[in-house]
Amino acid sequence: METDQSLTIRRATEDDSKDLHSFGLTQPELQVSSQVEFMYENELKNWIVNPGAVTFLAKEGDQIVGFCLGTTGDPDHCADASQACIVYLAVAEKWRRRSLATNLFQRVMDELKKNGVSYLYVWACPTSGMVDFCAKQGMIKGRTCVWMDMSI
Repeated sequence: METDQSLTIRRATEDDSKDLHSFGLTQPELQVSSQVEFMYENELKNWIVNPGAVTFLAKEGDQIVGFCLGTTGDPDHCADASQACIVYLAVAEKWRRRSLATNLFQRVMDELKKNGVSYLYVWACPTSGMVDFCAKQGMIKGRTCVWMDMSI
């Protein structure tokens, strides 16, 4: 755990899932679906406790102000444990442009590397600034995709 003045950065635990979920609901960039919230609370809790996933969060006092979740075992990539996806990265508006996203991203990437990951990818919302952020981290832009969904 690291503390910088009023900011604490640490690994997320199962007990953080409710607060992380509430924070995620406030971040417009995470709302990629037109039908459902960014992730259900139980889904997020399952990722946090999943041994193939790494989640770091940042808190200002008792308030979550950012988090990054990366995971291996994505079925889109044949569940190859050497490949990982940054599933979510979000930082509160007040904390943007202060290197918090970079710090969270780097911590997750470092943990994934320790676990044998050698390839990292991100699904980036093209209007959120995430594409530019990823480019600054050394990632190379792939094809553009659009999330499509419907209630049935």
